[in-house]
Amino acid sequence: MVTKQLIGTSALLAILISATFAWGQERPSPSHQGMPRTSVRTLPTGAESITASMIDLATFQAKANADLAAELSELTNVPVITFTMFMEEVERSNLDYAAARTSLPIARAGYIAARVYPDPVFSSGYGGDVSNNRQPTAITGGIAESIQLANKVGTRRDVAREAELVASAQLSDFLRNLRAQAAEVFVHGLEDLLMLERKQKHLNQAKELLQTNIDQQRRGSIGEGAVLRSRVNELQARQELTTARSDLQQTLRQMAVFMGKSGEGKVFRPKGTLDAAPRTFSLDALVERAVSARPDVEAARHTLSEARAAYAHIKAERIPDVTVGGNYAHLTRGTNPIDPSPAWDAAYLTLSIPIPISNLNTGPVEAAYYVQVQSEQLLQAAELRAEAEVRAAYDRYSMAVITSEQYAAELLHDTDDIYRAKLYGLSNKKSSLLEVLDAHFAVNEVFLGYYAALGEEARALIALEQAAGIWDIDF
Repeated sequence: MVTKQLIGTSALLAILISATFAWGQERPSPSHQGMPRTSVRTLPTGAESITASMIDLATFQAKANADLAAELSELTNVPVITFTMFMEEVERSNLDYAAARTSLPIARAGYIAARVYPDPVFSSGYGGDVSNNRQPTAITGGIAESIQLANKVGTRRDVAREAELVASAQLSDFLRNLRAQAAEVFVHGLEDLLMLERKQKHLNQAKELLQTNIDQQRRGSIGEGAVLRSRVNELQARQELTTARSDLQQTLRQMAVFMGKSGEGKVFRPKGTLDAAPRTFSLDALVERAVSARPDVEAARHTLSEARAAYAHIKAERIPDVTVGGNYAHLTRGTNPIDPSPAWDAAYLTLSIPIPISNLNTGPVEAAYYVQVQSEQLLQAAELRAEAEVRAAYDRYSMAVITSEQYAAELLHDTDDIYRAKLYGLSNKKSSLLEVLDAHFAVNEVFLGYYAALGEEARALIALEQAAGIWDIDF
């Protein structure tokens, strides 16, 4: 329906352009001024074009008004959702976050798997005389177990435990960024609603100006050109309103995606306010909080601990394992006439130790060491980045608060009254149409700038709390 409205507005503008051209063609040229006219005057072609254009214009305008009213009526029927409810639904139903949460059970399973010890090995055998010399038959059985030295299982569990803590911190960091992204979309929704309301008022003022000019034309005070200009102004205001409606619809769709919802009837209209009292923060406290406890810094810190545990595990793995085995053998009686033997049993113990010649290759140890060094540098970079982001976000929020307060204290004062005075002056011929149009656009731009400043202040607050790793926002 938004596309239809845009097409209708474009068609109306085209009609007005043709009508303006025809009105200009209707005027007599200077070379014919002062010449006598005939007593019977036929309607000029330009006037006929204007009349036809005005008829088409009325038809298109009536349809455009109906389409726009239907769209705005649909918007009022959309259910509302508060910021708290929206964020709770995001944490509960967001599909990306649901997928990210599975990293925790995966890491826990890795920790459980790290506690596995080597399995014992059972062996058995049978040996018979294939030369047919009536020698004894041997039946053997044994079991062997590899004994890990240097606490290899313990170091492996330390690595898995730190990996689990890294996964937990990364999930918290994912939620930190998800909250900020979802909150920004909610703020965009509130801002779009303010823009839509302002542009609706802007359209109403344009209609009022158009009607004033039409009334003056009927009284013969102004010509057709002024009416056409104010009509173009009204159509431009209508197109801006339609664009604002489309922008709001796209924002509502983005909110639905964050809530994990799809299909028609799954959109919600944000309910809240951007005109809240400014917050007061301690920059030093925010920096300290971000450097010490922000989730991505915590993840980098646990990554360093994991690298250290992995280095210790690599060194432990270089100590060879000892394999201990026990075997039992039964030999049957030998009936060879030259060398007969009685049946007998045997039991023996085995011990095997590998010769660690592979330890001459120090590549695994060096790699683990430099991973540890790299993790230390990444932690320092994460702490520095956290501090820089907090300071930048703090400056951004401070400037945004100043800007919005300047709008509220200075620019918004009596702006509508100034426009009303200009419009009244147009009726009394104390103001020109150009002055009224300038005042009309100026008032609209002031309010749009103020709403944009409120939106920027809200987004700056979100960025500041995201950078500091805290979250206590409500709109």
